[in-house]
Amino acid sequence: MRARTPLPPGPRRVALALALAAAPFPGTAQMPGLPPAGTPGEALFEQGCAECHTPAGTERAPGVMLLNTLSPRSIVAALEDGVMRDEGAELTARQRVDIAEYLTGRAYVESALPEAAFCETRGLDGLDLGTVAWMGYGGDLAGTGFQPAERAGLDASSVPGLRLSWAFAFPDASQVRTKPTVV
Repeated sequence: MRARTPLPPGPRRVALALALAAAPFPGTAQMPGLPPAGTPGEALFEQGCAECHTPAGTERAPGVMLLNTLSPRSIVAALEDGVMRDEGAELTARQRVDIAEYLTGRAYVESALPEAAFCETRGLDGLDLGTVAWMGYGGDLAGTGFQPAERAGLDASSVPGLRLSWAFAFPDASQVRTKPTVV
């Protein structure tokens, strides 16, 4: 059996040595996916949220790393109108935002959509209710979402010529519980 001789210092060995030397020691750097330390929401989170939302907490509550993947607006919404509204009721609006910014490491913005994303006229003015032919969850009793050609006003041959006129979005949503309704 031959003895192994060490490789001469080549570019890869030098790069590896430099990378290891520059790497922080365990415990000296913020782990990815964890909230930044020293932010205003940190103390609030430790006081009222950490009991359930850390590994020592309940398995029913999402952990810090999962909360870190949400948007600040999603966390504020949960504290204002969602499953955490009872806990959020004890906080000021600023405190809810501080917790959300702490958990996500991102700034809170009031709206995820610019004003240009909205129609000029909002509401049901100008809607002729006599022309509405779509009823229920999916347009028919089976919920298929199928629209016959005579009601749709187009057939398969006209589909290639269609162009996108408008679209809608679900900012900060990770799931949709129902089909959207377009009026």
